[in-house]
Amino acid sequence: METSNDMHNRINQTGTENQRAINRSHRALASIEVAADSTELRQMGSIASLNHLAALLAEAVDALKASPVSLTEAGVDFYAEVRRFEIALITRALRRTRGSQCKAASLLNLRRTTLNSKIKTYQITLAE
Repeated sequence: METSNDMHNRINQTGTENQRAINRSHRALASIEVAADSTELRQMGSIASLNHLAALLAEAVDALKASPVSLTEAGVDFYAEVRRFEIALITRALRRTRGSQCKAASLLNLRRTTLNSKIKTYQITLAE
């Protein structure tokens, strides 16, 4: 019979394995995005290219920082996780569109006013 300590160890091991798989996926996606955008980067000026590349790298770092939600016996704060997810998603969209709320709203399939309201509610700012 499995003890609670054994079950806890198994859950931790599964979480670690899942995190490693997610990290590998994020790194692969980031590489694909950079490779896909390389044609666009060649067509842009060098400073614009560097700014665009920096935005892509920042997005990849954000994706790597995002931790998967694991349900434990103590549970999870659903609303805190939804808030964290929305903030990360909005930030990524704003970075990808270089701060354009109109374009970010389009990427997220939101109305511009809804996006603007969430930005104000969550006090989202883009550090340059």
